[in-house]
Amino acid sequence: MKTAIGVFVTLFSLASVATATSILTGLSITSDFQATGVGVYAGPVVSTAPATISPYPGINSNGTFSVTYTDSTITLLSAGGSTLFSPGFAFNGIVFDLPASFTFSSATIDGATTLSGFVAGDLSFAANVLQVNLDALTFNSGNQLVLDVNGSTTSATPEPGTLALGAGGMILVGFLRRLRRA
Repeated sequence: MKTAIGVFVTLFSLASVATATSILTGLSITSDFQATGVGVYAGPVVSTAPATISPYPGINSNGTFSVTYTDSTITLLSAGGSTLFSPGFAFNGIVFDLPASFTFSSATIDGATTLSGFVAGDLSFAANVLQVNLDALTFNSGNQLVLDVNGSTTSATPEPGTLALGAGGMILVGFLRRLRRA
């Protein structure tokens, strides 16, 4: 009996480690552009990753400004024209709001970034919110800001594979108990 329980616990532990989880894929992301003292001035736009929002409504009348989500990156791109983010604000940029079950563990500037002047101090995250401060920066045609993100989602319900393994383990324990009594 103790052996059967030990085998069940070992299998259950291995199944938990083996399941791969995506970072952004399938998550609903709300984004909007905000400025301190002004509030929201473009958006909000709700999208499920992976996706591209192009053009981003209300941001660039001179061309196309887009936001693209992959599983582990967020890319801001100016495909035409020029977009100046007015200077003098404590914060003037985009806020990405993910579901409350998501928690960011890191957000860094990718080497593919071509937006001049954007530095690590312009990027901040707390729990499920990522803020990108673009105050006084200009996106010219072709400039992009690529962010590598990492995080995890907590789930109140177990995955189907975990439930199946648990049920299989309980059946095995019951079967072994029955054999032992016979």
